[in-house]
Amino acid sequence: MKKIIPLAITFFLMFGVLSLNVWAGPGHDHGESQFSGNSSADSFSLDQSVIDNLDIQTATAEIAMMKQSLHMLAQVKLLPENQAMITPRFSGKVEEIFAKLGDRITKGDQLVRVAPLSVGSGSVTLRASVDGILSTQNIVIGQIVQPGDALMKVTDRSEVLAKGITYNISDISKIKVGQKATLKIDGLGAQIFSGEVQRIDQAIDEDTRTFSVYALIPNQDNLLIPNMQGMVDVVLSDDGGIPVLSIPRKAILGSVGQNFIYVRDGSYFERRTVTLGDRKNDQQEIISGVFPGENVVTQGNYQLQYITPESHEDEAEAAPDDHGHAH
Repeated sequence: MKKIIPLAITFFLMFGVLSLNVWAGPGHDHGESQFSGNSSADSFSLDQSVIDNLDIQTATAEIAMMKQSLHMLAQVKLLPENQAMITPRFSGKVEEIFAKLGDRITKGDQLVRVAPLSVGSGSVTLRASVDGILSTQNIVIGQIVQPGDALMKVTDRSEVLAKGITYNISDISKIKVGQKATLKIDGLGAQIFSGEVQRIDQAIDEDTRTFSVYALIPNQDNLLIPNMQGMVDVVLSDDGGIPVLSIPRKAILGSVGQNFIYVRDGSYFERRTVTLGDRKNDQQEIISGVFPGENVVTQGNYQLQYITPESHEDEAEAAPDDHGHAH
């Protein structure tokens, strides 16, 4: 029975790590354990080998200056005034297409040549009216087109809109045109795009009961593509902010109203319920549940949920056979 328990715990945790893709696929909340009959331990100690296997990493809870902000789900949209539809003013037949989908277009470039159906009229070449990318192409050679048909669309993406959606109707009066905003996109890592509020939808959606805010974001490297999703933060105050207790967002698990974190003290770990405040990019204000200077787990915390009381009972029973050897 010597040394069996640490190895057993290690095997169990490694098995849990390998099984995460099965139990928590995309879109699942990283909250309570999905295994039936098991409940997470509120506090426990781990052998150093287990800590190493889980690659546990921590960050210190610290006091930081944070401005009041509104955090919203966001989607990248194109500016309506930066899009140009290519349409004919007459009935005709498509003779030649000069550009293909995705091409970078300069204002004045030839896009398509159309031969009018009326006898005696010469072919007409339709040109781009803005710089941008050919984002829509609805025609083929020989197609008959009518006046007003949308043949192509060119979109200027040097600037885009981050459409933020919020259910916090009480914050409507705090949002003003010109306030600073930051955008973070799912799939683009930690990169932050900066801009400012340009327009506000002065109505509440009848179906979803949401309120929309649009931030103008420069897109110099063209990394922002229409319909990308992420989060946008609008800074509601112009002052230097107030001191708050802050930890990294990735330390937080659970769902709205049931958030929790793990605090580490050496080999000892404790699960605590936390009350969240404002959020700024990757940092989260903590109203209660953590003290300044404590170390919160930022990596390996998801796996810690699967430490169960049963594993500690087994460890206690096995301890007398270990002849005083340290685990």
